[in-house]
Amino acid sequence: MSKIIKNALYQGMFQVLSVLLPLITVPIVSHRIGPNGLGLFNYSNSIVNYFVLFAGLGLVSYGVREIAAVRDNLEMMKQTFWELEWFNIVFSLIATVVYIILSFFLSNSWIYHIQLLIMLGTVLDISWFFAGIEDFKLVSLVSIFVKLVSFFLIITYIQSSEDLPFYVMIVSMSSLLSQCVFWPIAIKKVGFRVIPIKKAFRHFRGALSFFTGRIASTVYTNLNKTLLGLLTSVSMVAYFSNSVLIINVIVTMLTTIDTVLLPRMTNMVSKNEENSMILLLKKSIHLELFLTIPMMFGLIAIAPKFVFWFFGVKFLMVEQLLIWMSILLVIIPLSSAVVRQYLMPKGKMKEYNYSMLYSALVSIILDIILIPLIGIFGAVIATLVAEFLVSGIRVYYLVRDTDFNFDYVELVKYLISGILMLITVRFVTNSMVPTMLTTLLQVLLGATSYVLVLILTQSKLITYFLHILRRKLNG
Repeated sequence: MSKIIKNALYQGMFQVLSVLLPLITVPIVSHRIGPNGLGLFNYSNSIVNYFVLFAGLGLVSYGVREIAAVRDNLEMMKQTFWELEWFNIVFSLIATVVYIILSFFLSNSWIYHIQLLIMLGTVLDISWFFAGIEDFKLVSLVSIFVKLVSFFLIITYIQSSEDLPFYVMIVSMSSLLSQCVFWPIAIKKVGFRVIPIKKAFRHFRGALSFFTGRIASTVYTNLNKTLLGLLTSVSMVAYFSNSVLIINVIVTMLTTIDTVLLPRMTNMVSKNEENSMILLLKKSIHLELFLTIPMMFGLIAIAPKFVFWFFGVKFLMVEQLLIWMSILLVIIPLSSAVVRQYLMPKGKMKEYNYSMLYSALVSIILDIILIPLIGIFGAVIATLVAEFLVSGIRVYYLVRDTDFNFDYVELVKYLISGILMLITVRFVTNSMVPTMLTTLLQVLLGATSYVLVLILTQSKLITYFLHILRRKLNG
């Protein structure tokens, strides 16, 4: 148990850093490199990610499972590691060779040549091995070290758009640097072996089963950027990428509860305690909605002033995109909760994959149709429809197979409180200058007004929290 707690703490440290550092580096890079430079990087990186996807196949998840299954048998662990690694090397080298050839035919080929470092990092990637033996301490500490080094290099040396090549080098090198630390340690544990190709490729079908979800995930995160770069301009890619980044940072904080509850839900399933599981799921989802609904309205309220000082005047279009995409703060955490607290613990991977594939297909079709017609807003609409669909499918499975139901009276209270909060914040802070202090005041004002309205409407959660507070104060 102590090892699990330590692993959770190390992973938690890494996740916190993954949220905080972009909040510092993104505005710096946006101001100094500008929309064109940042857009060019994001566009080219979206193309690189397709090759990374096929290079790694499904090994990131499959490799963890296979190593975990044999880690108590040293000989089997060594054999399995090298089977998986030779399998990885073959696919990664094929993808890398194709990538190198293609890079010479793309405009701004220099940026793809620098990002060849990312492909090399994929060839050498063995983080799955350390995850399989549950050495999260090493993985987390190395990742944290690399992130901090990259962070200090970016804030120190990236000063203008002329530094774009160096910025690309820093980001690309980080994926390779960690592997250079992992390999000497791994060799001490597993030695070196040459494995017959036939034995390595016995893992093909297993890895492929984990590949489906990765394909859909890559479509979600990359295709709209790629098409925006092809059909509009790289500056549009920068606007869209920065909007998505803000959404993702907030979502990462909101979905922490899902990661914490996954093992608890899995344990309940193993004990056939489905009624208790659904009751806990209902509480956690309503707690998330209690938080996500005001965050949606809060983002709409602060977007105009926040974007001005955070990204700069060259990125004012991000304001409109954030307002459009704010509903994702409700939809994505809801979808994540159903997956991690119900579908995964119950082993319903078929339903999970269906939701991903259907939504990815819709996203592709809408991106292809809408981006040529309405540009960046086509990408936004495609993203919204796809996320609504994936969330709707997952909630449908949950409601169909269990007695789960929403407390609609409470949801209406959250919505009314959120709308009143939005009106209050916009009205009170309308004449304030767009600064960090203004945004902090807006957040404080919004949170206060939201809670006050819920107290007046006697929301169950607020009443429960107040009851606990009174009990603690009274001893």
